[in-house]
Amino acid sequence: SLVQRFIKHRFAVNYKLTVGVDILTKDVEFKPSEVATLSIWDIGGQQRFEFIRSTFYKGAAGALLVFDLTREQTYIETRKWL
Repeated sequence: SLVQRFIKHRFAVNYKLTVGVDILTKDVEFKPSEVATLSIWDIGGQQRFEFIRSTFYKGAAGALLVFDLTREQTYIETRKWL
């Protein structure tokens, strides 16, 4: 997934769909003395988890919606996430 690529600098050979939520952290250095720890929540898109998504958003400082450019339906479905 893109999250694994960002955190571990590699793509997984065998991609597995996120079921529920995966939470990862990464320290990002902005300046030599300024480091921010990002808490990245990779939330699965399955409909059965739709009712709990808003729980994950509470207290978030930002969000990044990702979709598949080769599948228009994935773009259309991002509206459900907002």
